[in-house]
Amino acid sequence: MSRTVARAGVLTAGTAIILLSGAGIAAARPTVTPEPGGVLTIGAPPGEWWKCVAYSNTAPYRIGTPPIVNYPVPSASWGRTDETGVPQPFSTGPATLRFHPGQQVLVDCVSEYLPLIWVQTAQAGQ
Repeated sequence: MSRTVARAGVLTAGTAIILLSGAGIAAARPTVTPEPGGVLTIGAPPGEWWKCVAYSNTAPYRIGTPPIVNYPVPSASWGRTDETGVPQPFSTGPATLRFHPGQQVLVDCVSEYLPLIWVQTAQAGQ
C-alpha cells in the first residue's frame, strides 16, 4: 500500500511540474482580419505559428490553411541559413481564406503554446 501511495505521489508531482512549467509560455492570438470581397486574412504574431481551419454553416463549409509561421528572430537550431551559414528569419506570411461576403465564420486555430486552441468568430469582408 505504501509503495502505491508513493508512486501516486511521484506521478502527481511530476504532472504538476509539467503543467506548471508550460503555463509560463503563452501564445499570442492569431489575427483574423476581414477584407473586401468575402476574404479573411489570418496572420501570426512574431515568434508564433498557428494552424487554422475556418468553418461555416453555408458553402464553403470548411477551409483549412497551411501553417502560418512568423519567426523573425533567427535560430541556429532551426530555419534556413544563407550561403555563409548565418541563420535567417522565417515567415510564411498570412493565409487568405475566401468565403461569401458577409458570411459568418468560426475560426479554429491550434498552436504549440498555451492556449493550444484559439477559437473566434468572424464575418467575411463585404
